[in-house]
Amino acid sequence: RRAAAWAATSSAMICRTERTVLRCGVPAPGASTAECLAIAGPGGADPVDWLLDASSDRATRFVTYGRTPAVEVTVGATGVAATAQLVDLGPAVSPLPQQRRCTGLDDVP
Repeated sequence: RRAAAWAATSSAMICRTERTVLRCGVPAPGASTAECLAIAGPGGADPVDWLLDASSDRATRFVTYGRTPAVEVTVGATGVAATAQLVDLGPAVSPLPQQRRCTGLDDVP
């Protein structure tokens, strides 16, 4: 059984479940060397770019890249279990305006 609570802070909306915290309206990240994952929603919906922060061995933090407002998700899991949460969040996050996309070395001429 999961419980969820919503609370508004000065500039962010927070949803907290037992294992996942979602914050809307966090500062949008700039250019980064962090790993960026393009995660499509269910059924191959438009992908959302997420910057990965796996510095903790107990949780994984993701922040949308190139969308305003930015969304932060902290998942009480690591590896594949953590990214699975992002698939489910895709339809809720993909409508946010996207100004930039992640690029990799293959994208640079």
